[in-house]
Amino acid sequence: MSLSTISMVINTLKLTSFKNYSSLHLSCHPRINCLVGNNGMGKTNVLDAIYYICMAKSFFSHRESHVASHGSDFFRIEVDCSASGGPTKLVAKVQPGKSKHIEINAEKLPRSSEIVGRYPVVMISTKDDRLILEGGTARRRYYNNLLAQMDRAYFDALAAYHQLLKRRNALLKDDRTSPSAKRSLMMQYSEGMNAHAKLIQELRTSASMALAKAVRSHYAKLSQSQEDLHLSYLPNLEGKPLMQLHEETIGLDLATRRTSRGIHRDDLLLELNGQRLKDFGSQGQIKSAVISLRLAQYDLLKASKSSKPLILLDDIFDRLDQTRVSSLVRLLIDDEVGQIFMTDTDADRVAAVMEAVETPHSIFTVDHGEIQKVI
Repeated sequence: MSLSTISMVINTLKLTSFKNYSSLHLSCHPRINCLVGNNGMGKTNVLDAIYYICMAKSFFSHRESHVASHGSDFFRIEVDCSASGGPTKLVAKVQPGKSKHIEINAEKLPRSSEIVGRYPVVMISTKDDRLILEGGTARRRYYNNLLAQMDRAYFDALAAYHQLLKRRNALLKDDRTSPSAKRSLMMQYSEGMNAHAKLIQELRTSASMALAKAVRSHYAKLSQSQEDLHLSYLPNLEGKPLMQLHEETIGLDLATRRTSRGIHRDDLLLELNGQRLKDFGSQGQIKSAVISLRLAQYDLLKASKSSKPLILLDDIFDRLDQTRVSSLVRLLIDDEVGQIFMTDTDADRVAAVMEAVETPHSIFTVDHGEIQKVI
């Protein structure tokens, strides 16, 4: 099986015991698919299933026991798609807490995480406001998601770094180990983390200029060039090797019982017209910035993978004014993008948007886990 990335178009999506779907068979449009219904009916769950088959995890649920339908001890996702290598079937078979298997054309991957980056995907969600309003964790998760899909070496280095970080932090909380032994073991973990941290920072730094340029460009289009959004990468290492920083902060780490410095403390700074967006941005400006971040993610994935990522839009029109909605739709339609799945609660708004863009599409209604095609 080739490890190269493959552009794909989902033809059918089948779910078994996935969230509120005991069973689902959905035939998809190759261009745009609109899912319309009230909140809590299952629209977002369809998008999450597509995200899961591409990323081996849910976008919304940290526990896989919350992904399986109530009362079920397993769930299954099956996708039949058209890819550059021909017809492809992707299957995820999961028993939360017990097993997780992902197959490509009936061939099981050695690790389910090996699916990451093969079928690039971008989710734009109403929950993305946290990228601006919350602390650095959300922004690091965004950057990690982007770079892990772009570069397998990044994914592996990040996984190895966090495994060692977890052990180091557990040691810091261990009262049974003597202080002298603890210091020695801590620096052993730091030595193992050092090479991974160096690679991760190099790849983050390398991508940051292209990311900043794409974010700025998309925001200018959404705001009709009236505002300037600037993104900066803030590395926590400050030009020093991780080992040196950990030697300098070993006393602090012992006192606070956590690892205070490292690439797990990096951040992204977003400034609008020279002011920190988190502190001064309006709701509309924050929404536009979030969408710009996600569209920039799409651009970088498309450029690095030479393929068109899937785009998943979860109820994002609800909090945008009509001017920004129109600008976003033009961006999605005017540029050559991959297959789109979108959700909305307003059937009239979806119909108006689709009529305006004059692009082939399907519209589905979603009601308590039942999906019917309207157009």
